[in-house]
Order: sequence, then structure tokens, then C-alpha cells
Amino acid sequence: MKENRLLMVLQGMSVVMVILFLITLWPTGALAEKPIRLKYATHFTDRHRQYKNGVLVWLKNIEDATGGRVKITPYPSQTLCKGKDTWEAVKGGIADIGTAFVGFFPGRFPVTEVTFLPCMSMGAPNTAESATRVIMEAYERFPEMQKEYSDVKFMFLHSIEPAFVATRKKPVSTLEDLNGLKLRIAGVYTTAFMKAQGAIPMLMPPSAMYENMQKRVIDGYAYSWDGFMSRKMYEVTEYVLDAKWYVGGFFTVMNLKAWNKLPPDIQKAIDSVTGVESAVMIGKQMDYDTGPALKKCSERGIKVNKLSLAEQKKWKQAAKPIWDMWAKDAEGKGISAARAQEIIAETIKIYDKHAVR
Repeated sequence: MKENRLLMVLQGMSVVMVILFLITLWPTGALAEKPIRLKYATHFTDRHRQYKNGVLVWLKNIEDATGGRVKITPYPSQTLCKGKDTWEAVKGGIADIGTAFVGFFPGRFPVTEVTFLPCMSMGAPNTAESATRVIMEAYERFPEMQKEYSDVKFMFLHSIEPAFVATRKKPVSTLEDLNGLKLRIAGVYTTAFMKAQGAIPMLMPPSAMYENMQKRVIDGYAYSWDGFMSRKMYEVTEYVLDAKWYVGGFFTVMNLKAWNKLPPDIQKAIDSVTGVESAVMIGKQMDYDTGPALKKCSERGIKVNKLSLAEQKKWKQAAKPIWDMWAKDAEGKGISAARAQEIIAETIKIYDKHAVR
């Protein structure tokens, strides 16, 4: 009897030892909670400063804030979806999170577009950082703007730095100088503004600008210093009017079902590193090229001019019919005429509040 009991004890101990031994061989973390894996899509290239020093930092902040319980795989350079398809890709779950240029979706975000109207930013924000704060405050103030993102989990919006007008043969110093110029322009309302001044808008992707300037198919273009440097536009440019006449923005959103499936503590952790400051961190990456770009212009003899205060007033006055055009379009989206004008007036105040003098 004693021998049988001893045998049973030894057998039991052997089983326990085998189990303990197998556990030591088990891969580290295999028994831990599996991380939640999400996909992030953007048209930013992996060389873009916004992506390298902004987006990737934000994604790492999410991972750290959740204690590694969330892992996000980034897909830059349109490798998961085209930039113009990002909104539907996020809504449909192809991507869990996505960032795209608002200008890819004309008419889809009418209230968001009010912050990008021509000359509204003129004389106010001189940086992408300050323009980003304008857009985010507008989002917080306007319920109509928030409604535009009700199909997704809104993360933030960020801005480019205020744009200039660059030319090759003819310098631009006044509103009248725009007449007759073939200019590459993007955006419904910025295009309408330039057309009203007698310019000939030329539609093409940024990647085609260099060649078309080189071949003199276009006389100039409206752009930002960030793109000026990354696309080496200084090689085909002779004059820059640093008018700071409009900004453009990017949304970052998450699939609503994917968000709702996350545990509340993880949602709270993600929210803690998402919002205005994350938007500013990504947006201000575009400001870092301003200094090097101006230095490059000086080295290559590119003449950079600014608008006088009197000329700024002329540009703003010329833009008011375009603002009214936006208001009329907004009426067609269910916003009253009076409310549309209120939104314009409030946006101007927000811009003035965040002006960098």
C-alpha cells in the first residue's frame, strides 16, 4: 500500500515537473493577453517629415499609453488604400485608422472647408502649428463640423503651413499680377479665387508640378515650403510671393466599430495621447522646412516677396465673394444663410486669436 502511494506521489511530481519544464520552454508572453492589432493608412510617404517625426511618434505614444495592449501597423505611401479612398476605407474597416488630405473630398466636409477659404488666414497664422490650433478650435466650437465626422471616431485635424504663390518668368506682387498666369491650384474655393483674378487654374497632382514648370506648361503654382523642399521646386522657380493666403488640412479618424470594440480603459488611454496636442505635434513638422527653404531661395537667387498690409486688404476684399460662394454651398448642405455667415465671422475671430505676429 505504502509503495503504491509512494509511486503515485512520484508520478504526480513527475507530471508537475514536466509541466513546469514545458512552461519554461513556452515563448515569452504566450500566456499573456494578446495585443489588439490595428492598421493605419495614409498617403504620406515614409520619408515625409509629418510621417517620420509626427505620425510614428503618435502611434508609439498610443502603444506606450496602452501598455503595449494596442499595436498599430502603419501603411504609408498609399500601400493600404489610395489617399482619395481613405475615408471609405476607414468607414468600411479596410483600415482601422487613416489620415488624408481634406481637399481630396470636395463637398464632403463643407464646414471643415470654411477654415481653408482663400485669404481668411492672411495676416493671421504664420505657421502650420498655429493654423492647426485654429482648425481644432473650430471643430470644438462648431457642432455642424463635428457632425461631418459622426460616422467615425474623430481623432484630430492638422494643417499645412500657409501657402505662397511661386512663378518662373513673371514675379507676382499684387492681385493684378495674377491675371493671365497659368497656375497649378488645388481646392474648389482657392481655384475659384484665382480664376476670379484672371488666372488660369491648371489641375495636376503635386508630382507633376516640377516637370510642367520645367517645360513651361504652367507659369507657377500655389504650394507650401514643405513641398517646395521635398519636390525640389527651387530648381524650377525664380520668384515667390509669400502671401500666406490659404491653408489646407488633414483629418485623422478611426473606424467606429473598431473603436467601440476597445475596452473602456484602452479608449481612455488612446484619448489621453490624442487631440489638440497630437495634432499640433504632427502639424508643426511642416514648419521645420520654412527656414531651410528660405535659405535655399537665398542661395539660388530666388526672389521672395511679401504682401504689404494694403495689398493684404485688397486680397481679402477680393476673397469675400468666394466666402459668400461657400456660404451658398453650405445652404445646400442644410445650413441656414444666417448660420453660414456666423460660422465665417467666428472663424475669422479664431484665426485672429491664434495669429503669430
